[in-house]
Amino acid sequence: MHENISNDYFTYNLGRYEDGEIDWYSVNNSYHSNGEKPSIVALDDGVVLTVYISDTTDRLTYNLDEYKDGRLTAISSVSSNPHEEMAVNRSVTVMDDGGILISQESASGELYYVVGTYNGGRTLEWFDRSWTKYADGNNPSLTVLDDGQLVNVYEDQTSNNIYYQLGEFEEGVINWSDKPIHYSVGENPSVTVLDNGHIAAVREEDGLLYYDVGEYTDGKIDWNIEIPIEIPELKYLNIDEVDPDNNYAWGEDSAITVLQNGLVLAVKDRLGDLGFQLGEYLDGKMYWTRPVDFEKGHNPSLTTSWDGTVIVTYHQTGFPQHRLYYQTVRVPNVGEISALF
Repeated sequence: MHENISNDYFTYNLGRYEDGEIDWYSVNNSYHSNGEKPSIVALDDGVVLTVYISDTTDRLTYNLDEYKDGRLTAISSVSSNPHEEMAVNRSVTVMDDGGILISQESASGELYYVVGTYNGGRTLEWFDRSWTKYADGNNPSLTVLDDGQLVNVYEDQTSNNIYYQLGEFEEGVINWSDKPIHYSVGENPSVTVLDNGHIAAVREEDGLLYYDVGEYTDGKIDWNIEIPIEIPELKYLNIDEVDPDNNYAWGEDSAITVLQNGLVLAVKDRLGDLGFQLGEYLDGKMYWTRPVDFEKGHNPSLTTSWDGTVIVTYHQTGFPQHRLYYQTVRVPNVGEISALF
C-alpha cells in the first residue's frame, strides 16, 4: 500500500509484467481506510492485516480484510491496543508459528512491540496487552528468517546509522539480542528475506536508494558479502548496467517483498511519485530494472499473498483526512505479472 499525496487515502493498481517491465492498467485506486503510514502483511486463509496510524487519534489501528479475486473485503477495523504516546511509525510481520509481531515508534523515538494471534473472527488476540520497549530509534522494519529468528532494522535517533537486532519469540515474549549492531548508514530502512536465505535491506541516503545484502550465520548477520564486478547471465531479467556502490534508484522511502519466483519487487516514493522496480539476486548482488512510476502517493508497503498476488498499499494526503488505498498485482511462478481482472 502507499499514501496518496492529494487525498490522504489508500488505493491499488493492476499491472502486467513482460520483458522486464510492468505495464500498470488504468484503473481507479481502491479505497481502504482513513489514515497514514500503512504496513501490510498477508496472514493464512486469505486474510490480510494492515496496521496504520489513525487520522483521528494518531494511534495505531489495524484492519482485517479478506482477499479474494484481487479485492479486499473488510472484516473489521480495530484500535490496535493503544499506546500512551502517539505513533509516528510502524511495522508488522508474521512469525513462523503464526504469531503476529507489531512494532511502533512513539513520538519520543522509542520502539515498542506487541505480539498477538489471529484465530478467525473480527479481532486479534494479544499475548499481553501492554507494549514492551526494546530500543531507542526510528523507522523500524521487521522480517523473519527461515529458522524463525526475528530481524529488526531501524535507524539511530541522532545519527544516520542503521542497526539490526535479532530476537526469538518464546511464551508471548521477544528475547532480543543484548546490543543492536551497526551495519549501514541512511534512513527509512526496509528488510526482507530472500528465497535463498540471504537478507536484503534497502535504505535512503541523501535522496538516493541503496541496498545491502547479508547472510545469517552463527547468530549474526554478515553484511560484507563479496560481490562480482561483471554482470552475469540472469534467469529472468535483462540488465545492462549496475551501480558499483549498490545504488539502485533515487527516492525517499522504499519497501520490498520477495515474489514466489524469487524476484524482488521494490516500490518507492520519489517526491510523491510511486515507482516500482524488479530485482534479481545472484552471488551476493542485486540486479535491478530501471524504475517506472505508476501512481501518486507516500509511504508504500507491500506483501505477497498465499496465491502469489502482490498487494501494495500507500497513503494519499489530503484535507481533512489522510486516506489509504491498495492495489493488487498477480505474479505467477513463471515470472509474468498479469492483471487479476
